[in-house]
Amino acid sequence: MKKLLSLFYLTVSLLMSVQAKGIVGKWYCTNAYLDSLGLAYYYGDLDGYCKFDNDGMFTVRISGEMVSRRSSEASAVGALKAPKWMRYKSKYQTLLIKVKGTYRFDGSTITTVVDTADVHVYINTGLEYPEDPDAGASRAEFYWKNTERNLFDKAERHAAIQAQMIRREKMGLWTWNNLPVTLGNGVMQVGDLMRFTRKKERGFGMGEGSEVAGPHRYSTKEVYASSRSALKILDDIGSSEKDRAWAVKILEKTVEKDSSAYWMFHLGVAYVFDNSVKRDTAKAVMLLRKAGQTGYGKAYKVLGDMYKDGKGGVCQDVSKAYYYYSLGADVHDKNCMYYKGYMLTKGIGCRQSYSDAVLAFLPAANWPDAESLYMLGVFLRNGYGVAKDSLLAVNSLQRAARMHCPEASEELMRPHEETYMHDVYANAPGYSYIPDSLPDVRPSAVAVDLPAGDYRGFIATYDWSGKYILDERPFAMTLNGVTGGGLSGTLTVGDESAKFCGTLSGGRLVFTEGGLTMPDRYVRGGKQYYYFGDMALEACGGKVRGRLSLKSRSRKEPGNPMYFELVGNASGASAGTE
Repeated sequence: MKKLLSLFYLTVSLLMSVQAKGIVGKWYCTNAYLDSLGLAYYYGDLDGYCKFDNDGMFTVRISGEMVSRRSSEASAVGALKAPKWMRYKSKYQTLLIKVKGTYRFDGSTITTVVDTADVHVYINTGLEYPEDPDAGASRAEFYWKNTERNLFDKAERHAAIQAQMIRREKMGLWTWNNLPVTLGNGVMQVGDLMRFTRKKERGFGMGEGSEVAGPHRYSTKEVYASSRSALKILDDIGSSEKDRAWAVKILEKTVEKDSSAYWMFHLGVAYVFDNSVKRDTAKAVMLLRKAGQTGYGKAYKVLGDMYKDGKGGVCQDVSKAYYYYSLGADVHDKNCMYYKGYMLTKGIGCRQSYSDAVLAFLPAANWPDAESLYMLGVFLRNGYGVAKDSLLAVNSLQRAARMHCPEASEELMRPHEETYMHDVYANAPGYSYIPDSLPDVRPSAVAVDLPAGDYRGFIATYDWSGKYILDERPFAMTLNGVTGGGLSGTLTVGDESAKFCGTLSGGRLVFTEGGLTMPDRYVRGGKQYYYFGDMALEACGGKVRGRLSLKSRSRKEPGNPMYFELVGNASGASAGTE
């Protein structure tokens, strides 16, 4: 019996060994596989292979290089014969990924097992921490070396983020669970997206790598030349429709030959926003999603903008917009980080959370990003999601202002923070009628609760969390009466009045016409026009209370939450009085 079992296991082992022979050896990573790391436009010389051994072990090795700093001799500084402490040689940042694991191949499917401890990512920025200046050094040398230290710290921080991202988010590139394998003509296809070749794909060098997203240096020379010409035509506003149509066709051919996220991104944008070709939203979304999946964050930014504003052939869907901004933030696109934080701040398409917004703004601010620095300054000044800190707030706003953020300059000129009046409204006896936080409203008013006439009271504006009172103003509503569910009249907020029309159903007045110009601290000029959205109405004790929702015409997003209380003429009382 033991001999039979031994013979059986030996036969199975031999069979597996024979089956595995088809993939044993070194397979070079294709451009598409390297794209999936999301680092191709950082390291233009990415190269790698996957090696399968007879004993069931496999390894993945990927390397890349980029110029992190050009020599001073090649710059204007060198041309001016800079002092010794300002001279430096070219610096190269290198990437090395080593992965070890086991595999099982049955002739048609493959399964690999990789422990996270066996994924090693080494990133050397190539920079050196500058030495301290001598005691008699000039102010210029002190300033220069302090700048060098900041550059070193930023590069090290960015490298650490990249390494963590690879270890945490890219396990799917080397951990395969029963994926189908197709072999033939020196090509191995694993699943739908991963492809390897026996011969190394050689590309055309396209200049030094940089942090500016661009076409990969391993694109072929022919692809690069024609596609680059096509992009120049598309970027030229004055180019003819015939030339633009030709450029789009070139990009289509390019994407067929080269799966680079860069080309997919530009073709997707052309399908949506170029008037010279027939709009194809479905193809555009597909291409942009594929580009985003390879780590090209700009693609997620475009998708987020499309759904946030309802443009490019898609309907407005703020939940999808938040989803795509979040994906872009995950691959460290600073614009997506900002918009993710922005939507979390206001609760657009997601649950409102100042603390989560801070976590989104922080990495973008470290790039640095002016808008994210501005928002952090506002948060620090008001205590939104963080402890109040006036000094840090001013520092953050000043940095944003120096980067030409006009909103930051306006915020610095304001003597008080946004929540300055909250304690007054919440504690002064004269304002005791205003709820300290945004109250819940149950829409229940019907036509009989809203007879024609004048209603007067107050309206309070709250911050996005509903915890702080920002503003209180007189509020009046004149109703012409309800006819068949239709309602019209005039709303007056402070000194601004506007006529409105709408329909009343389920205790909610949905406006079809009307709007007002309202203060807005977060836009240039401090105010913008809002459409009337809807009004949740609840009749209680002779009063009508509720919430007024406004929608920005320019930004296509809601305004701050507003709560009101009104009393009609017949009651002989005024809302907000005791």
